[in-house]
Amino acid sequence: MRELVTAIEITRGDVKMKQKRVLVVDLYESCVGCPCRRYSEETDISKCEALFTVIPDDVRVLENCPLKVLPEKKHGESEFEKGWNAAIDQIDLHR
Repeated sequence: MRELVTAIEITRGDVKMKQKRVLVVDLYESCVGCPCRRYSEETDISKCEALFTVIPDDVRVLENCPLKVLPEKKHGESEFEKGWNAAIDQIDLHR
């Protein structure tokens, strides 16, 4: 698991938004390798620590998994696209 936390401050006009934090972790093809998974040999049960739920044996990835893939950069020169790409660069900086 990557232990990086990045804070990005967002301002809209005169309104200062709450800081957002992003935890960057490697994504896995299934819950088996996920850092949020906890397996108990005693009970033979896997639990997702992010969702506080049991992971069924027949499920590769929980449908409501909160871990998301880092979005792709946008192609273009608008202010929105420049801001989007700058945010992605800040998150991706420590990979």
